Amino acid sequence: MTDNGEGLRIEVLGPIRAWRGAKELELGPARQRAIFAALAIRAGHTVTGGELVSAVWGPQAPASALGSVHTYVSGLRRALEPEREQGVASALLTTGSAGYTLHVDPLRVDVLEFERSLADIRGHRETIAPRELVASLDKALALWLGEPLPGLAGQSPQQERARLAELRVTALELRAEVVLELGEHQDLVAELTGLSREHPLRERFRELLMLAHYRSGQHAEALAVFRDARATLAAELGVEPGAPLRKLHARILTGDPTLEAAPRDRTRSYAAPAKQERHVVLPAPVTGRIESGVRPTFVGRQTELNRLRALVDDVCERRGSSVLIEGDFGIGKSELLVNALFDIRSRSCQIGWTIADELSVHSPCQVIFSCLGAGETLRYSRSPAALTGVYGEPGTEAERDLVPSVAGEAFSLVDELCARAPLILVIDDIQWADESSVLLWQRLTLATRKLPLLLIAVARPVPRSAELARLRQMIEDEGGAVIPIGPLSADEALQLHETLIGVRAGPELRDLVERTTGNPLYITELTEGLVREQALVTGAGFTELRDSATYTAPRGLVDTIRRHLDLLSGDTRETLRWAALLGTEFTVADVVAVTGKQPTQLLAAFQEAVAARIVVDGGSHLAFRQPLFRLAFYDGIPVGARISLHRQAAETLASAGASVSRVAEQIAATREMDAWVVEWLTDNHTSVSERAPLIAVDLLARALDGCATTDSRREVIVAALARLRFRLDQPPEDEARLAMEIATDPAVAAEMRQLLAQALFRSGEVQGAAAILTEAVDDPAVPEVWRQRHRRQLADFRRGDLEAADATGLRASDR
Repeated sequence: MTDNGEGLRIEVLGPIRAWRGAKELELGPARQRAIFAALAIRAGHTVTGGELVSAVWGPQAPASALGSVHTYVSGLRRALEPEREQGVASALLTTGSAGYTLHVDPLRVDVLEFERSLADIRGHRETIAPRELVASLDKALALWLGEPLPGLAGQSPQQERARLAELRVTALELRAEVVLELGEHQDLVAELTGLSREHPLRERFRELLMLAHYRSGQHAEALAVFRDARATLAAELGVEPGAPLRKLHARILTGDPTLEAAPRDRTRSYAAPAKQERHVVLPAPVTGRIESGVRPTFVGRQTELNRLRALVDDVCERRGSSVLIEGDFGIGKSELLVNALFDIRSRSCQIGWTIADELSVHSPCQVIFSCLGAGETLRYSRSPAALTGVYGEPGTEAERDLVPSVAGEAFSLVDELCARAPLILVIDDIQWADESSVLLWQRLTLATRKLPLLLIAVARPVPRSAELARLRQMIEDEGGAVIPIGPLSADEALQLHETLIGVRAGPELRDLVERTTGNPLYITELTEGLVREQALVTGAGFTELRDSATYTAPRGLVDTIRRHLDLLSGDTRETLRWAALLGTEFTVADVVAVTGKQPTQLLAAFQEAVAARIVVDGGSHLAFRQPLFRLAFYDGIPVGARISLHRQAAETLASAGASVSRVAEQIAATREMDAWVVEWLTDNHTSVSERAPLIAVDLLARALDGCATTDSRREVIVAALARLRFRLDQPPEDEARLAMEIATDPAVAAEMRQLLAQALFRSGEVQGAAAILTEAVDDPAVPEVWRQRHRRQLADFRRGDLEAADATGLRASDR
């Protein structure tokens, strides 16, 4: 008799225990229980033997650990399925080529139930009555019976515990907010007092406690909470309270009447869900096609289409997955996507969709943030350690080099969106994406185990980087789908052609279609070209070539596209060459800036390009209908001229007031670092560092190499580079030392000293870090404010408080 896991209930938020109905199961010794917990938190997913060894034994695992895993798994099977007949394979805890899988409903595991409950509560807060919200939060928090995942010693479990603790605190904050909304502030004072003591640096608890005191008529106590918070933050971190706490303090001092509890609205109905803003980001070439309501022509590929639609159905039911669609250019990958996601606006999920191109390699991580609709501003709002449990640990050296703050921001945005509704992210032409974006996509693939997240990557077989090859392998290992797209069959190719012209093809036309080798884009461009050139004649129920003897058929897809583009006027081709420098998508304002022409002068060119179906109008942006069209114009510019034009575009965009990231992309596309570029970086380094930090690192490093030792701008650039490297967890020591040496401003020199000491401390050079600060704390040439900061950091060093020291260093880098 086998077991499918029905009736099994598992607890890992505290002592590791399992029940079958009312009966607790004997799970065996401590390490066997730890193996069970590691499998349970990934219920339904395969866990490799190496992952189990790492989770239970940590980095000091003995050579015999893998053998012990097999033994413990056998013991667990006996404990979980005592009535399973000898010789019958387990259906509950199975072994596969990749590892072990515990087949149990994730909602029967307390930690997964807690995460799902909290996500649902946060995603539907405005649609649920406050009393019901409190009850749901109480039920979720009641699942916590102690420290989660006891007995798991590896780095991954430690990070998972940190992430879960963060979620629990978030739930406690949310509960307190709702209780305040209910007007039960007096009942909340004692609870918030305890939570503020337990989490003294958590300003939100202090804020809620001040409000609870104030609404209870205890104004002096509310002000005392602020004084205590200020003293604690100054002593521990050397900072003032954040803006929300300071603003609340000022409002209490002035007796702001809006702080009083709002009258409870007993008539409000929560039955009808409030409308929530859904995340919908579509590229310009796709927007018009989906919003038109006219489903595009699509032939064949029904197996692939059904598979992709099934994955969309799964994510709408909150089951995540990852898929890679592979095929040559023009083979129909994008058409498959458009058809599979055509009704996405009517589905219960959200979507972020972007198209990479060759310029993407100059904009690290921007492809990912384009999907997430993050625009140009990154918030660095979450601790990477608190997110690693969902998104996995960095594996390769390249992944470990991935900027934690940028990765943490991407993961935070994904968390927020998935809490709102299931999410689909799409990157078309991912082979052009920068290395950092592909590494982030790999980490996001791990998150599909636990989040309602569907990842769709579309790629050509070449070029395939090592990172993309690893991504392909990871998707397969995680149980995702790799969908290869091959040519249409001869019958399907003919069907597509005849659908486009609306009539049957004659023998000579059939022969011409066969030469397309089943490439849908080739067939489409060939057919449209035949119609455009009036090379067809219809009669006797079919269409044929008007004059096969004189008609010169294109030699291939590229030749077909060249013929199409050659029909454009010279002015339009010149305009589109400038547009190609800007990427697959562009705005009229950007083209106006780089060409120096008036919008009215460009109107005819864009109208011709749209009419010729080279460019599509996406509303706020224009875009090349096919990436191959843009590539044809871009490749038509000689390499030397291309570099010069990128440099020219950067300066004209800057003069026109374009965003700093747009200007930086153009500078990054050229290796030139002349006087204007250095001056622009000197003036804009702060904005570039905030909006495009990885581009900024490269540009600042190049600018520093190109600056003469007598150039006054060198001081600004090296200090900016040191700050940015520190913030991005890159070694800043060389730049910090140089900045200290050449700084003319004592405050900048002191800031660099503080930053250098922190960097050394972070890398384990404790004595060196302390020595750098010790020699400066009593130096009258050092500004007093920095001497105080040096003393606080020395105190942190002596306590071995890496977290506090990190915070002190980050304050220096935030200058």
